[in-house]
Amino acid sequence: MIRNASEVVTPVIGKKANTPGESRELLVQKNCSILVEDGKIEETDAGNITGEITQVIDASGCTVLPGFIDPHTHMIFGGSRTDEFYSRIGGMTYSKILEQGGGITRTARETQMADRNGLFSQAMNRVWDSISHGATTIEIKTGYSHELSGELKMLDVMDMIEASGIINVVKTFLGLHFTPPGTDALAFTDRVISEFLPRLSGRAQFADVFCDVGAFSTVDSYRFLDAARKFGFKPKAHVDEIGNIGAIQALNGIGLASADHILKSSVDQLQLLSRSGGIGVVLPITSYLLDPGNMPNIKKFEEASLPVAIGTDTSPATYCPDMLFAIYLSVRFCGFSIEQAINSATINAAWALSEDRKGAVEKGYDADLIILDTPSYRDIPYKFGTEIVRDVISSGRLVRKNRVNILQA
Repeated sequence: MIRNASEVVTPVIGKKANTPGESRELLVQKNCSILVEDGKIEETDAGNITGEITQVIDASGCTVLPGFIDPHTHMIFGGSRTDEFYSRIGGMTYSKILEQGGGITRTARETQMADRNGLFSQAMNRVWDSISHGATTIEIKTGYSHELSGELKMLDVMDMIEASGIINVVKTFLGLHFTPPGTDALAFTDRVISEFLPRLSGRAQFADVFCDVGAFSTVDSYRFLDAARKFGFKPKAHVDEIGNIGAIQALNGIGLASADHILKSSVDQLQLLSRSGGIGVVLPITSYLLDPGNMPNIKKFEEASLPVAIGTDTSPATYCPDMLFAIYLSVRFCGFSIEQAINSATINAAWALSEDRKGAVEKGYDADLIILDTPSYRDIPYKFGTEIVRDVISSGRLVRKNRVNILQA
């Protein structure tokens, strides 16, 4: 039992993700206790429970929220690109970095060279970073290999993370991320469809593609996602980050679960995504680190009535597995209210990942909960930079206690 929380905060649950207008509301219970049993939330106002309680967590003066759900990460990769961080600051363009053997091609080489255990060890450090900032579910993508063996290895590491029991993992096969040197996009797309999809069917929930200026065309992206659907994958897409090539219109008939980045999307395109039932995933950390003059803007999403989720886009190019920072940026620079940001980091992110029992403090939902050492959820962006996450409960298990990451079987 979690006892005597100053606030228990949850989004309002509906039959679909909450639009920006609907996301302005949260349900707040004061001086509340929560009963957890067998990994599920049993009661959300449990003050009168008198039966045997095997574990009690005192949340006096604290706020309890659903664990954050990070719907977009590239958490598994080999090596580091620290030097690239400084090169960019010094004015070097990404194309120049690629010419010198850096960027995504460097990550692909180092990921391909690393063994499973090495990748797992690196990834677990990032996962614990994510947990310490309140995440209880993370989506992880493949995509740092142009070889089937490399993609299988990344999925094996996801399985290893999932088996650790410390966090829920949603797996995505990012089949079209970059074109290998010396290969054209058409030929590589054909290869991924014919060789990769049959072998990876059943290993991941989603298939994803980078459909943008300088990446994969709308034609190749549609072909890949259409084929992926036939192998049981749900479609996602990176779109409109660098430019607008009409990706949302071109992929609309594919039934996108989410369109991610959407920085350059028009209101009409976002309305089309909304009408088709898709979620927009915004990644303010990436914008802040790479192009701070081009941040997501809530007004566009409000005008389009598009449900929005917030993710970190943790990757070797933008390493920051911190959902609290993503929430802070959304409020500080993107026009989100704190209520909209919390909705976007919980229930809407759950919808983006087809997780129908996560993202809310509700009877029958998974007991993925965070206890913040502050009496009100409104303190979250105000106290940015402090160690506000005290405890993390993942599927009913305490994995972070008094700001120390633990593993409790």
